[in-house]
Amino acid sequence: ESFRQIALDEGTKLETLIRANGLYDRKLIAGTRINTVLPEVEFNPQKGHVHVVKAGESLSVIAADHVTTMARLVARNGIEDANLITVGQEIAVHGDWLCPVPAGSFNRSWGHIKPDGRTHRGIDIFAPLGTPIVAPVSGSVSQVTGGVGGKQLTLVGDDGFTYFGSHLDEFGVAGAVEAGDVIGAVGTTGNAGRTSPHLHFQVHYGAGSETANPYAALAAACG
Repeated sequence: ESFRQIALDEGTKLETLIRANGLYDRKLIAGTRINTVLPEVEFNPQKGHVHVVKAGESLSVIAADHVTTMARLVARNGIEDANLITVGQEIAVHGDWLCPVPAGSFNRSWGHIKPDGRTHRGIDIFAPLGTPIVAPVSGSVSQVTGGVGGKQLTLVGDDGFTYFGSHLDEFGVAGAVEAGDVIGAVGTTGNAGRTSPHLHFQVHYGAGSETANPYAALAAACG
């Protein structure tokens, strides 16, 4: 085995695995214990935020500064003419981070070792079959079917995080979404056929493979 192969098996970055174990010479000896439960990436979900328009600002500038789009600001604020905003006007740029399965239940399963030896990189949110899954933030949703995850979705959030969900029973809205849009339904597809219906919910920092622990955010939003 090599560090590179272990990193691939664990779904993480080679550099992260080396740093977590302090083995910077990259030398491995048979029997060496490798820590695959890596340090948690800080996860700070967005809070509801209102921007007060300043002199010289345009809606396009405000959208770029807050990592969103003009179209979403127009829709969120009921703006009739994107070219007509005034100094002192309040623009809602983000809503609060929402619970993806409001009726669900979950525990601290992030980082647990699975029976096959892999590290659990998400939180399983259990709920009755067909329970709606909503987008926690605005962004863009893509969908794919196959493999151990069954029906899976990826939400590239406007907040800089990428959200991944698997074992869906049905897909919902795809493409551009707002927080609260129904993007799927809880299910048992893929290798979850012998378990209770649940959403495997994962959070990635940016577009990388490094995962963040969403437990605290879920506890705050779903409580």
